[in-house]
Amino acid sequence: MEFAGARLQRLAPAISRSTAGRAMVYGAIINRPSRMSQEQAVGDMAAFAAAREALDVILAGMTEFTGHVPDDVPVTIGWGTRDRLLRPRQALVAKALLPEARLVPLPGCGHVPMTDDPRWWPMSCCGAVRTLRASPSRWERAPPRRGDVPASPERTGTTERR
Repeated sequence: MEFAGARLQRLAPAISRSTAGRAMVYGAIINRPSRMSQEQAVGDMAAFAAAREALDVILAGMTEFTGHVPDDVPVTIGWGTRDRLLRPRQALVAKALLPEARLVPLPGCGHVPMTDDPRWWPMSCCGAVRTLRASPSRWERAPPRRGDVPASPERTGTTERR
């Protein structure tokens, strides 16, 4: 990992110069990597490489959530509708684990919504976004299905369950 991190640090400026390079590195986690500046891409790569030890500790201590969140603790689940790592349908699983949580679809955002929509993201986290639609979202209407991770409706052009 250290070797890869050091190599990434050296290559980051060259890769980040082009839109294609940013798309190659960030395409899996950001819906619109072409909007990311070269400076942000280089900085994010440096921060990721520097966080290796912390990431190792976090990953080593991961456990499945099986607890209960007290009723007086508000929970908001923000989920990018264009997330390629955790498909939007997986939001139903999170909602099933935390039924009292408010589920907020983050339109057009990938796995890292703070990069895809930096102005809207803080509002959704702070509760300033009261509702995105008058009717419940398709995620709130459809029950989760074990192992179900279909293509997102935004890509298929349909909201029907298969």
